[in-house]
Amino acid sequence: MVISAVIATYNAEKYLQPCLDSIAKQDYLDFELIIINDGSTDNSEALILEFKEKHPEINIVYKKIPNGGPINARLTGANLSQSEYLCFIDADDYIEPNYFSTFVNAINKHHPDIVCCNYFVNDKDKVIDSKFNNQYLDLDGVKETVYPYLLRDIRYNYIKPTVWAKAFKKELYLPNVCKEDIRIGEDLVVFIPMVLQCKSMYLVSEPLYHYRVVEASMINAKKPRSYNDPIKIHEILSNAIKGKEDIFDIQLARLISHLSFNCSVTQFYADKPKKEIEEFILTSISNPVIATSIAKADGEGLKAKMMIKALRKHKFGLMKLYSKFM
Repeated sequence: MVISAVIATYNAEKYLQPCLDSIAKQDYLDFELIIINDGSTDNSEALILEFKEKHPEINIVYKKIPNGGPINARLTGANLSQSEYLCFIDADDYIEPNYFSTFVNAINKHHPDIVCCNYFVNDKDKVIDSKFNNQYLDLDGVKETVYPYLLRDIRYNYIKPTVWAKAFKKELYLPNVCKEDIRIGEDLVVFIPMVLQCKSMYLVSEPLYHYRVVEASMINAKKPRSYNDPIKIHEILSNAIKGKEDIFDIQLARLISHLSFNCSVTQFYADKPKKEIEEFILTSISNPVIATSIAKADGEGLKAKMMIKALRKHKFGLMKLYSKFM
């Protein structure tokens, strides 16, 4: 088989059935489906076993493991895979009927290291990357097309660094699995190094993946984020860009500034006095890694300039205002 799909699920009973149904409706069935039940306590296992029994035409590998988090669950699935290529599907998302066939056609024709496609959000919005133009990119093409906005370009546009809506060679994924405890950006520190190491990509213009913003994610988004994440991300990506600093040094500064701004904005979700929040933000962005990135970052466009000004001039009112729309 060319490709294995890994679904890691933890108490996703509410959304798991539509995800599995979308797999059964694929117009290409010569793939391996690996389902990792990451310690679910709901009805997920019953749904999985029923699906496995109803669809003997699909090569399904099912494994239940203790709750160890999505990174560990994905790694477990990747290690079980018997295919050259991997793709990850979140249990609360689903895919178009031609998801696998489109990916496999691109793989069979071009043998790229990575395949990416556009996607939907909550069935309403199409997230379209204009650079995804049904095109094969060799290494020179990756450098010319993807590198300029891999982390953040000057207007803070960037390739979406998810591990879903993509397929990649297993041998490229396994060495780049993140071992750090990163809450926001765990996909980023896997996907970015893979792109930096890949020699080719294929970009699919059609949106084939449905990303669902679930209630739990929305609730978590309204909690203060840790500044440890951008600091750890900086460390990992600094190692990843070694030898390519001339291209990515300023992009990394923009990325860390952007992540630090988002962390700062979310501090206003805390039930604390305004002065205490502002003092915490000031102390946090004074960390040498974050402060250096803020001093170095540039930007064009209203949002980018507003963000940089808020960080450099400590415009806490602007951050608080932004928290109402984030």
